[in-house]
Parts: sequence; C-alpha cells; structure tokens
Amino acid sequence: MDKFSLFRNMSVMIVEDDIQTADTLKKTIEKLFYEVYVAYDGEEALKTFYEKKPDLLFVDIIMPKMNGLELIREIRKFDNEVKI
Repeated sequence: MDKFSLFRNMSVMIVEDDIQTADTLKKTIEKLFYEVYVAYDGEEALKTFYEKKPDLLFVDIIMPKMNGLELIREIRKFDNEVKI
C-alpha cells in the first residue's frame, strides 16, 4: 500500500476562476483521487457541491459572483464536516 492510496476513494473539488490554474491543479491531483470536479466560480461550485458532495475542497478566495469566503460559509451551512 503506497502513501497515497487512502485518497483513491475520495472525491475532490477545485474551485478556481483562472482556467489555466484550475486545469493545472486538476492534472496534478487527478491521479490521486477517485473523482476530481472543477468549478470556475463560487455559484458553480455551490451547485456542484450540492450535486456531487465531494470529500475535499480546494477553494480560491478571490473569485467573481461569490468569493471563496462566502462559498465556504454557504457550504458550512449544509455540511460542517467537509474538509476545505
């Protein structure tokens, strides 16, 4: 068992408004996690979170429509245990 095998049954969501950064992050971590979702703004992220319920989130703070802090507050109303 390698040191990353515990992540293989987890899903993760990347929330990043810069497309190139989001794509780079996805390519970097998609081999470690069962499923990787990408959202490009807070509103899209909230919708994806409710639909997919990922185990872990990487959230950019400065984004259009809904910033990262607002997104985290909304997610915490729904799920206070998810790792962000």
